[in-house]
Amino acid sequence: MRFVKTKEIVNPDFKVDFFSKLIASWFFTGYFPKGSGTVGSLAAFVIFLFPSMNDPYMLSIAFLIVFILGTYATIPMMKRYGNDPSTVVVDEVVGQWFTIMIVMAAGYWKLNFICCAVTFIGFRGFDILKLQPAKYFDRKHTALGVMLDDVMAAIYGGVASIFAIILLQRLLNL
Repeated sequence: MRFVKTKEIVNPDFKVDFFSKLIASWFFTGYFPKGSGTVGSLAAFVIFLFPSMNDPYMLSIAFLIVFILGTYATIPMMKRYGNDPSTVVVDEVVGQWFTIMIVMAAGYWKLNFICCAVTFIGFRGFDILKLQPAKYFDRKHTALGVMLDDVMAAIYGGVASIFAIILLQRLLNL
């Protein structure tokens, strides 16, 4: 279990193109000096400034596009910085979105502070824990593995978030 990923250059001769840096670091939020994964997960919520993204179909399309682009953008970042570099946070973005998509599919998503906080904590908690099969994909040391370990963590995070939201609704009479 790693709480802080390192950012060391393993191949200083390899230059990463601007597009790969932009997407893999999710608009450069991955360059935040501490807790870049947490910052990336928080940055995932910016998409909800666009009301159409609160629609599960639109979010699913965005998820698929960013998953594919993120996988390809991660390849050159790994060539320069090694396995699962701290600057790559697009995996946290798709993981956070997938957690929300699961809660949406169950009918418990509302764009409010409680749902945002619960899904954020649910995803980040399971992303840090790296339970199987997330741990399996994390050990693959490929761009697809980087992306899929967060999608697997999102499944656990989504289910846990549903239970937490139901519990909070009953406790707080929401």
